[in-house]
Amino acid sequence: MSVGYIILNTTAAQKLIPVAETNITLSQNGYENKFFMTDENGKTPILEINTPEAIFSETPSPEEKPFSVVNVTAEKEGFFTTIINDVQVFPERITTLYINMVPVPEFGSNTPLTINTPPQNL
Repeated sequence: MSVGYIILNTTAAQKLIPVAETNITLSQNGYENKFFMTDENGKTPILEINTPEAIFSETPSPEEKPFSVVNVTAEKEGFFTTIINDVQVFPERITTLYINMVPVPEFGSNTPLTINTPPQNL
């Protein structure tokens, strides 16, 4: 195993306003949940993610992807919950993910917004 990294940025108004104290859940392999909160700038610290060895990126195959995938959930009162599936994290690299937090209308319901990352065509 190797390690890759991810930084999450939560913002509103097309990246103009940071959304502080957003609850972030990362899940990898469907069962490992890690919980974080964004700081006053809407950012998480650099987070470590287990990834395959970098050697797999040199000769990718259908059996072994050269990256790991994580699912990200961002939750903050007053905003729609945002779920981003299959975010790709490569070994020895930093992935930066910007999450656009959308305010819930005053009389609306918080139906989660789900984004599915398309697979790599390797």
